[in-house]
Amino acid sequence: MNHPFLSVIIPAYNEEKSLPGTLRSVFSYLGKQSYSWEVLVVNDGSEDRTKDLALEFQKSFPELRLIENFKNRGKGFAVKNGVLHSKGDLVLFMDADNSTKINEIEKALPLLRGDITSVLPGQNPLLHSEQFDVIMGSRRLKDSLIVESQPRHRRFLGEFFRVFTKILLDLPYDDTQAGFKIFNQRARRIFDLQTLSGFSFDAELLFLAKKIGLRVKEIPIQWENNASSHVSFKKMAHALAELLKIRFKRYPM
Repeated sequence: MNHPFLSVIIPAYNEEKSLPGTLRSVFSYLGKQSYSWEVLVVNDGSEDRTKDLALEFQKSFPELRLIENFKNRGKGFAVKNGVLHSKGDLVLFMDADNSTKINEIEKALPLLRGDITSVLPGQNPLLHSEQFDVIMGSRRLKDSLIVESQPRHRRFLGEFFRVFTKILLDLPYDDTQAGFKIFNQRARRIFDLQTLSGFSFDAELLFLAKKIGLRVKEIPIQWENNASSHVSFKKMAHALAELLKIRFKRYPM
């Protein structure tokens, strides 16, 4: 497909258990939509059957493209690589564990800046008093729904990171780390400027969006914890060091 309306980026590292269910959910939802779409699975150097499973799905769904990182580079690098290979007017990245389902995008589409009504035939014009370049899912807003929460130590680390992100980067958001974010064409340039590959890459993207004057909207989402996901104190210390890099780096704006 030369120019789809929506590109869905799914970074995947050793996701053989989660990926099939996620792809079935994504294709089931997108197959019912009136707009065109593509799905890019970015295999980040997986050592399990992630690549093979993606290729199996590709036989039934030609809209699926597999992007290969031949060694593990980190989620941030995988997302960036997927976005730079994407062709859609809008780009969504979501987690391979399906912690936030793709149907949450319905909350975002009316809020995104740009003429998207022409590619949504048969639907009412999507007109709002405010329109945005980036929509970010949040687990911390009033109307957010946590189906299964994280363990206490992960909630503590997440809160610690959230506070330092607000202080160091002066970002007003309650949840920079939820893996569900949508970007319009105007916002794609921040991926050219992105330098981080690890845990803090979301914060860097939002910092860059603020620096170049993009309009960002945080929306509530339904989210379910993935028990196989781990964040250690060591990783969190590294993430805080990355926040300092973001704060003092001179980006070529």
